[in-house]
Amino acid sequence: MLKSLIFSIFISMNAMAEKPSYIHRMVTTLPNGRQFKDEARVFIGPKFNFYEYKRLKLNIGWVYSISSRIQHIKEEVNGPGRIDVFYNINEYGQRVIPPPKELRKKHLIIAGDSNTFGIGNKDEDTVTFQMGQAHPEYETYNYGHGGGAPNNTLALMENYPWEKTIRQPEGMMIYIFYPQWMTVRVMGTKEFIKWDGGLSPWYELDSNDQVKRKGYFNKRWLSKVLRFIDSIDRFHWIGDLPKVGASDFKLISKIFLKMKEEYMKKFPKGRFVVAISDYNLMRPIWSKDLMKYLAEDKIEFVEIHKGLMDVKKFHLPDYHFNALGNKQVVNELSKAIKF
Repeated sequence: MLKSLIFSIFISMNAMAEKPSYIHRMVTTLPNGRQFKDEARVFIGPKFNFYEYKRLKLNIGWVYSISSRIQHIKEEVNGPGRIDVFYNINEYGQRVIPPPKELRKKHLIIAGDSNTFGIGNKDEDTVTFQMGQAHPEYETYNYGHGGGAPNNTLALMENYPWEKTIRQPEGMMIYIFYPQWMTVRVMGTKEFIKWDGGLSPWYELDSNDQVKRKGYFNKRWLSKVLRFIDSIDRFHWIGDLPKVGASDFKLISKIFLKMKEEYMKKFPKGRFVVAISDYNLMRPIWSKDLMKYLAEDKIEFVEIHKGLMDVKKFHLPDYHFNALGNKQVVNELSKAIKF
């Protein structure tokens, strides 16, 4: 009780002073060697609950502080790149964009990773906001999860009343899946758990090919083996492990199937679509393997960014999509999906 009281007083004093409740700093390194200093200035709102925030992270993996406003400042080390934007985060760790002035007829939930979240982008530059502009009959909802994959979104849908934020009983949910960098997140490979800290949800298939939550990657014996291999592989000769195989896409498809079931339970008149992005996909077989399993599981899917490789004008300095890159995603989705 005393600790909670002290924490509440600390938060209140900072809020009154209009200063960040706390600041989180870290340094990130891209595969190309460019380094960035990340700073998240967290302005905690009156509905913030520290214990709920801690529980949420254990359930769904890393998220920004709930019920908060975040100022994200990112500066390139020894370079000109700089980002300075604000994000509004709700009680489930999802980004909130300004709603339309009038209630729209249908909902459009767009889920995915940090590109869907809109890391480094203003609200009006995100995929979610731009989709609402392109399709004015839909109110759009941002379910992007920074550094995430379908396992993070499914964990949210299984454990929380996420649907309470959706104002319309009818609509659509689209999950934007990038095989190139999201497959390893579902698998929990050596490089990913090193970056993520092993906190993302761990799912596996049982003997009946049903997807089951096993905890999070830190609870897995394989994670300990992978960390040991990483500790002795000082020159990075071994590469990332385990290697991606066709069976991994069976698991991913089953996660999408479970996600679809969770969505349709809440919205029986809804429509669930997986958008598979071939953007910068160096291994096209990954996309084909996933489509094969999605077809077997009777999950509607579309392909976007077909054959589109790295386009520099689409990126922020840290390689996330910028406003133009997000507009391209909107154009691709609008062509591929019949709204």
